[in-house]
Amino acid sequence: MMQDAPLVLFATVKDTKDPDSLGRIQVTLATHDASLDLPWIRVLQPIASKQSGYFWLPEVGDEVAVLRGMGNHADGMVVIGAVYSGKNKPKNPDADGKNNLKQILTRTGNEITIDDKSGNEKITIQTGDKKLSMVFDKKTGEITITGDKKVTVKVTEKAIVDAKDVEIKASNNVDIKAATNVTIKGNSKVAIQGGQVEIKGDSTVKVEAGAPLTLKGATVNIN
Repeated sequence: MMQDAPLVLFATVKDTKDPDSLGRIQVTLATHDASLDLPWIRVLQPIASKQSGYFWLPEVGDEVAVLRGMGNHADGMVVIGAVYSGKNKPKNPDADGKNNLKQILTRTGNEITIDDKSGNEKITIQTGDKKLSMVFDKKTGEITITGDKKVTVKVTEKAIVDAKDVEIKASNNVDIKAATNVTIKGNSKVAIQGGQVEIKGDSTVKVEAGAPLTLKGATVNIN
């Protein structure tokens, strides 16, 4: 039936749940007479090592190219890639012919986008709802991390922020805690300002100055 079939066949993905958990897929081949479901066949991956490598399967309904190999046995066939079609069109085709945009998109809209447009080079990683993202902007030299509810950075030893200027803003509260010590140091000036400022120590509070010390207020109470 497939004796005279071409070396590369085009088929539609029918199932991705490999009964033997080998990362294979089942496809349906459109023949002149009728549709033909092929046995489970392997998918070409850039790397396929034991418990590591690259694992990416096409979606059910995608059109794929199948290398037939020698003979018609499924063991000699391999899916070598997927192709866009009139049914499955790319989200962002190369409309201007400059081929600046490279993307990895999942079915829920999660994406990695690399924009090579001259003067506007940018890498964007974001979720489908665009509420969580990381943007690397070459033009502005900025890295922007956006979280919808919370952004957490955890390290087992030490976290360092090294910059010319550091600014921390909150629309509500800023809370700094440490299990042992908190040190705030400025080589020229340290300013603490607020509508109400309270300094409290559970055991002792020490105020020391290498130059004159000034306490000033409408009323100063020292108990």
